[in-house]
Amino acid sequence: MFIAMNRCKVVRGQAAESEKLWAEHGSCLDDVPAFRRIGLVRGRKRTICSSHSVRNDREALRAWTKSEAFRKAHADAGVGENLDLGHPQFEGFDMILAA
Repeated sequence: MFIAMNRCKVVRGQAAESEKLWAEHGSCLDDVPAFRRIGLVRGRKRTICSSHSVRNDREALRAWTKSEAFRKAHADAGVGENLDLGHPQFEGFDMILAA
């Protein structure tokens, strides 16, 4: 499996609004092949959050980034930009061990 993470720095005091926007956004992932799940975690001080999605493999992520579902999911990418400090930072991980 492959985990795709986007780490965001949230403007202090804007965590609740950022989380609300993320939750209401909709992921457009229901019909995406090889998609397993998506989630959002926040840091203890509520100034860092990270979205993560799990897919069958790295190629499944690449295929998604070229799909109509990807374009639809990111169509309003500028909405809420005043809630974050800069662009999300992507990190990809190949699953080595899962319990």
